[in-house]
Amino acid sequence: MTLADYVLDLIRRDLGLPSRREWLERLATREPVNIDRDTIVEALHAARAERDDQIAAALAREAEVDDAGRP
Repeated sequence: MTLADYVLDLIRRDLGLPSRREWLERLATREPVNIDRDTIVEALHAARAERDDQIAAALAREAEVDDAGRP
């Protein structure tokens, strides 16, 4: 892909996105979400813990490969 093709692809992708005004108008038509703060905090903690577990597992797998004599 040439640089010109890459830039044209970025421009086409950006043109396909809604403008800020369009996005805000769409957002205004949606029903509000009423979730209490504690539920949000619990979900964030759970998601972060899951992410940390995934990172730890990936690092452990990488360490196992390194210990097996990876060049």
